[in-house]
Amino acid sequence: MIHCEIMKKLIVLSSAALMLLAGCKATEENYRKAYNTTVAGNMAAANERGDSIDTAIHNKIVEAMSAKPTKVGDMTVDVLTENTWQAYNQEKNAMKKYSVVVGAMRQLFNAKALCSRLEGAGCPAYVTVNGSRNYYIVAAGFDTLEEAAAYIADIKKHIPFKLPVEKPFVCNTIRL
Repeated sequence: MIHCEIMKKLIVLSSAALMLLAGCKATEENYRKAYNTTVAGNMAAANERGDSIDTAIHNKIVEAMSAKPTKVGDMTVDVLTENTWQAYNQEKNAMKKYSVVVGAMRQLFNAKALCSRLEGAGCPAYVTVNGSRNYYIVAAGFDTLEEAAAYIADIKKHIPFKLPVEKPFVCNTIRL
């Protein structure tokens, strides 16, 4: 009889402990709150040291570094003008002036994986990198903006899977 009571108490305590642990799992909302708290703390510390950048200036810098809607014939495509270099797949596909970017990654191994997947789908893919070490995965490169815009217009014919970017864009490489 005593063993039954002890067993019942152990089962109840174990069940309660499992419920508590299940309620502690990480969610995107928890991660977002932690990230925002960290960013706010970093900004406050930078302000105290006097080495923070004014918000208006920061926003202008970010805007200057983003793709701009550009009219090409009867369509509009986003074009990012930037200094980039080819970081992967040079031996198979040479970088062109106008690159159709279908992914952007911070890690080269992730960029290589998407590049390989694009090649498997028949795209002449390669990876470029900018001075901030952002890796752009290029489905195809072209000598003219018109060719790149036409490729984007028919992107679903060229790439049979969902892309990691909502909207592909053209990277106009300054140095070519």
